[in-house]
Amino acid sequence: MNSLQILIVEDEILIAMMLRNALEKNGYNVTAMARTLTDARESVLVNPPDLAVIDITLDGAEGNGVETAKELSDLHPMPIIYLTANSDLDQFLEAQQTRPSAYMLKPFKEDELLFNIELAYHNFISTIQHPRFEGHMMLPVKQGLEMVVLDNVMYLKAGGAYAEVVMANGTRHLVSTGLGQLEHYFKKDFFRLSRSYVINLRHIKRIKENELLLSDELTLLPIPDAHRKELLNRLTVVRTKPSTKK
Repeated sequence: MNSLQILIVEDEILIAMMLRNALEKNGYNVTAMARTLTDARESVLVNPPDLAVIDITLDGAEGNGVETAKELSDLHPMPIIYLTANSDLDQFLEAQQTRPSAYMLKPFKEDELLFNIELAYHNFISTIQHPRFEGHMMLPVKQGLEMVVLDNVMYLKAGGAYAEVVMANGTRHLVSTGLGQLEHYFKKDFFRLSRSYVINLRHIKRIKENELLLSDELTLLPIPDAHRKELLNRLTVVRTKPSTKK
């Protein structure tokens, strides 16, 4: 799995730097250190994270950490870990409304932070892939959450900080996350063809030399030499003996 992309929302610069150092030292990528709701919102739109660590007592007229978490989750569903300097019960009850993955007291312990990050992301992925939703997925799109049938997804296409989910009927859904993270949700029957494409193996219509035609009979994609053997190994291919006719 690629390194997790983590957003820090903390108005105390010293705490934010300590968080960043701890995360980067352990192989995580910090997308931004935001101090306000506006900063955090802009960061999520430009570079969507896998997870956010948010100070629950953010100062400022824009909103506290709970209000920030609510808005960010509406923009881009992800696990939230709260940091707080006290154990106030009312604050805890307010935070519960956003269903956080963890609630940590300052000063944070590095090993506890790392444990909670891994557990939060694992549980988030597991929830999305729960058996009762097998075969279906909720995609976060501009209009909200869109239910799609996985068998009807023809391919995924990279687009910088965004990715496109292309359906067999021609519908295209723009998702605010990179292809590298999006493909984690598409395991069975999907194959990473190249840096730009993840294809649904069920929608391969024909393979000819170094190109494949998808089921819409319009989409023709090149097969990189480095991936051709792996692709064929994922498919059931009828093997024939070379012809001996002269």
